[in-house]
Amino acid sequence: MTTADRDTRASLPSKESTSSFWHSEPSQRLLGHRSTELVPTEADIVVIGSGISGTFVAKGLVEGGRRVVMLEAREACWGATGRNGGHCQPGVWNSSPSVARFELATLHMLAGLVAEQGIACDWQLVGGVHGLWSTAELEAARKQMRRLARHAHLRDSVRLVTDRDELRALRLAEGAIGAVVQRQAAVLWPYKLVAAVLEALLDRGMNLQTGTAVVGLKREETGGGWMVETERGVIAARHVVLATNGYTSYLLPSMTDLIVPVQGQVCALKPPTGSRPLEHSYSWLPTASDDYLLQRPSGGLLILGGERCSVQGGRMGISRDDVVDGVIGGRLRRAMRSAVKLRGRGEEEEAELVAAMECSLSEVSPRQLTSALFQALRLLTFPETDDSGLAWPLASHLTSRHGDDALPVFATAILQVHRNSPDNNPDIPFKFNAQNEKIMAEIIKRYPPQYKKAAVMPLLDLGQRQHGFTSISVMNEVARLLEMPPMRVYEVATFYTMYNRTPVGKFFVQACTTTPCQLGGCGSDVIVDAIKSHLGIKQGQTTADGLFTFIEVECLGACVNAPMIQINDEYYEDLTPESVVQLLDALKESAAKTDVKVPGPGPLGGRRTCENSKGQTNLLSEPWGAETTRSDL
Repeated sequence: MTTADRDTRASLPSKESTSSFWHSEPSQRLLGHRSTELVPTEADIVVIGSGISGTFVAKGLVEGGRRVVMLEAREACWGATGRNGGHCQPGVWNSSPSVARFELATLHMLAGLVAEQGIACDWQLVGGVHGLWSTAELEAARKQMRRLARHAHLRDSVRLVTDRDELRALRLAEGAIGAVVQRQAAVLWPYKLVAAVLEALLDRGMNLQTGTAVVGLKREETGGGWMVETERGVIAARHVVLATNGYTSYLLPSMTDLIVPVQGQVCALKPPTGSRPLEHSYSWLPTASDDYLLQRPSGGLLILGGERCSVQGGRMGISRDDVVDGVIGGRLRRAMRSAVKLRGRGEEEEAELVAAMECSLSEVSPRQLTSALFQALRLLTFPETDDSGLAWPLASHLTSRHGDDALPVFATAILQVHRNSPDNNPDIPFKFNAQNEKIMAEIIKRYPPQYKKAAVMPLLDLGQRQHGFTSISVMNEVARLLEMPPMRVYEVATFYTMYNRTPVGKFFVQACTTTPCQLGGCGSDVIVDAIKSHLGIKQGQTTADGLFTFIEVECLGACVNAPMIQINDEYYEDLTPESVVQLLDALKESAAKTDVKVPGPGPLGGRRTCENSKGQTNLLSEPWGAETTRSDL
């Protein structure tokens, strides 16, 4: 473990935490709740964490008939969800369209849930105002508006304001040069929302154990399940959900450099005497701010969070929530004067407001309520999964309620997940054989010991050649050998198309369809059609005999000899529909016979060099011949 790892790895939640406004009216049923006197010895699924992520994951699981045990180190919903800004503001204007659609659907789902179940959580649709304070921010907002203009249902939900009078009407201070106004945004009492859902889950038989910190996770020696070690006993579970936010690396040290805790800070400020109630929720993003503001109903307390970047280090790597930072607290108390007008035009604003309550929280990064729920919904990977292995969390619920627009256009905007299968799961052992161990040792020697993780790509390739594809076991073994967090290896293996995450045929055919190949020779479209027609498969499929797998890829770097394809490690160039069919037939025949002549790699159209074959390419002299550029020809 490196020094950086030691500095940023999370601790267990603080025993004594700072006081949050949202905890001022706690659920008496949930305080100190333990569904059973003793911790259960087994469960279908253990959910660690009782914030909004853990609660909504548990909701889906319990409604699906699963036996769920929820473990919480402190009181229920005592972490970031019970300490945040109380916003439910979809990221429409500052997200990709697919994510924006999903976040809007989340808002609709929450609004429907609150209405249907009569949850008393002070839910109010107020709209959101994002203040812009620099030319760079304004230009970035304009660019996003142009992007959204192509999506009518998103375009109509946001607008860019630059008119000075309208900015004043939005109650922004004089320094604002623009604002993005979102029509669909809400404020609420987040603890009360989660508490109501948790109480309903208890009625349905979920086992909640508060005051039960999880101190370790271990794989079962047999069966593939997990042993969840708590301060009060051990639970055997088939699956474990970590809804632990900034505390995750305490249980998963290998994720220390990926999931870094951040200490946020929120104040409940008393509005000055004679101020007018705010009609919207607000956020503003100058470099040292990232502030978010709402006002409680009827001109109540102002809930303001942010300003962590005003101190050195930005409170990165801090998971405790039992202290508040004095510098950040001071900036929060003074932040309103330069951001939002609380009093009437021409009236002097208070230099510093009085804090009724201040609290800190541990999180992964500043997120509004909708974004936190977005993460929770993405964790719900069963029971519904499509043929591609993509998880569609709550898809049927959202689609039935709000239509297809409730879901992102592209499945990859939700989540690409690994799903265990009979031929690809962590229980299938993988080790490099003796021959490849020697090759592996030679590869690792090329790099200084402290940089041996740079060998990740050649080792993944070596593992794929031995195993046939880059399985989860191959990736885990490479991570072990190079002493890397497995997630870092997964990132590499899922980024490059050279790594096959599922088994492929004996001949892996990759057709380049980038512009040069589309324009060169007969064009790649004709080649792709010939391949699919001759093999009788579509993109991403494998022939019934297991010989050929076909995919389309981006540039393979042989543009001058376009169109071209790659089969296993070889390039075949200057293709025509006829030559590619002949090549495929020869390869198929070679799989059954040893004396079959297969066309060699390179140009299949008679070209001997990469020079222009149509004439002179130099204005001042004769074009070079083959003997000049290739002495071996």
